Amino acid sequence: MVRRLFLNEVLILTALLSVTDSAPTRAQEPPQWEVVSSSAEPVIGPSEALEHGIFQGFETGQYMKIGNTHYYVANELGLCQKVTWDKTTRAALWSAPSGTGPWTRVTTLRNTSSMHTLCNLTAGEGLRNAASWAPTLVFAPSIANGSKPVWNFFYSAGEAPKNAPGDGIVHAVSTTESMEGPYVDLPSATVPASGVEIQSSHAFTAWQLPNGTYMSFRNNVPGAKDFSVGLERAVEDQARA
Repeated sequence: MVRRLFLNEVLILTALLSVTDSAPTRAQEPPQWEVVSSSAEPVIGPSEALEHGIFQGFETGQYMKIGNTHYYVANELGLCQKVTWDKTTRAALWSAPSGTGPWTRVTTLRNTSSMHTLCNLTAGEGLRNAASWAPTLVFAPSIANGSKPVWNFFYSAGEAPKNAPGDGIVHAVSTTESMEGPYVDLPSATVPASGVEIQSSHAFTAWQLPNGTYMSFRNNVPGAKDFSVGLERAVEDQARA
């Protein structure tokens, strides 16, 4: 039985910005948002997901439009029927000609060790990352590519036990000019022998400032009793905020 909700069409919003001839200030009017369209029914439901071995739907991910193509960077859940929905995950790229679909699964961005340890799938055998939470693609310059624009892939590896090296946000880059990859994890400057740039973080996104510092919005802030979000940066002390 599919217990998770599947992807509903992301609300398409437009920002009505207050534009002035002067430079933006703190007093400037905030954006005003207007709902353009929405869908009451899933645009990627069980009929599309089950054929790819996705038994529990999706959670987190990224939606974007490039040219006339819509993309969904998905965290796919429940890759075997008898495992709790969020204990096994896989990152993938989906595309569609419009927000309402039809949606097609393009490629796998990152398999995970949980696919093998919990679901006995050979695709996850020998991998270190147990999860692929909050997969995010960013087209931007990278030192891994001579500072030329390249597709960067960020995801939370979620390696067990928590707070061990390898548990945090991993930075990977495409080895081709395509957003489909394949992607290779970059050596970490903060957590040796891993691709983790921000340690012990189950975060929703990550980015690098012009001075080289990595930033993210972190889920599960230290000391919080439940899910919480805070801004963090990578520092020398094991990349902890």
